[in-house]
Order: sequence, then C-alpha cells, then structure tokens
Amino acid sequence: MKPNIALIGPMGAGKTSVGRLLSVALNMGFFDVDKEIQVARGMSITEIFQKLGETYFRRLEHEVCLQIPQMQGFVISAGGGVILNPQNIPLIKSTCVIIFLSATATTLHARLADDITRPLLVDGDRLETIKNLLNQREPLYIQATDFTIKTDKKTPKQCFEEIIDIMSRHGCL
Repeated sequence: MKPNIALIGPMGAGKTSVGRLLSVALNMGFFDVDKEIQVARGMSITEIFQKLGETYFRRLEHEVCLQIPQMQGFVISAGGGVILNPQNIPLIKSTCVIIFLSATATTLHARLADDITRPLLVDGDRLETIKNLLNQREPLYIQATDFTIKTDKKTPKQCFEEIIDIMSRHGCL
C-alpha cells in the first residue's frame, strides 16, 4: 500500500475540494502543490504566470514534486499541468495512489465561469481553451492514473465517497 493519495486532473475538476474531504475522513494531511508554490514565492499563481512566465512556474511545480517521495500520510492536490513534465509522474507514483478526477469541457467551463484566478483562461474563448487543454492533457492524465473518477454532475462529497469505495475494493485503504 502506498502512503499517499494524489489527485490529478484539469482545473475545476475538484482536486482541492475532494482532497480536503479525503484528508479529513482518512485523518491524513492535505498538501496542495499550487498552494505550496504560492506560499514559497509569496505570489499568486496568476502573478507568477504574468511576471515570470509559465516555464518558470512549471520549474517551481517540479521542485515541489521533488518533495513528494519523502511524504507519508498525505492527500496531495496536484496542479492541472503537473503531468506536463514527465519527470513529475514517477515522483508522484513512488508514494501515491493516483486518482484522475475527470470532467467534460462543458462542466469545467461552467464551474470556472466566475473564476478569475486561472492564468490559462485569461485570454480568448474560455471554453475553447479548456477543450484544447483537455485534448492535450487527458491522455497524460490517463497514462499516469491508477483510478479515474468522473466528476460531472457530482458533488465533491459524492466524488469523495466514490474514491473511498474504489480504493477500499482494490485494497488501497
């Protein structure tokens, strides 16, 4: 059994809200990769993207992922683009059961409609951007994952319950 659970998936899929429910129910710590980057740099993700660029942000994200193999007893909310660096996946897989929280572009668009904190959605047609990101990243999420949970039309609590059920049935808890 691996000592951690990592949630991967696109922005708006529910990684943070589902992750918090899991951490409380399983008496585990909660570790949010994006939040760690913000705290370490004293800047929001949007500010990092605007001032230093996405490439710099991805380097910071990888630095945070380097900590994961030493962690035990955490639910980890990995950023939506963590799978873009192929070095991150083995780091996460080393100590984590990886769960892909998936959702359709339409669902993600609706969930993110009022969210102005997503730097990749600042310019252009948000729905098209989300579709393009999903087309690019979904195969990487699928390749990295141990289990997939579809989050469309589900509350975070329903997703959490489904994760507990699937992990229990597969002997991961």
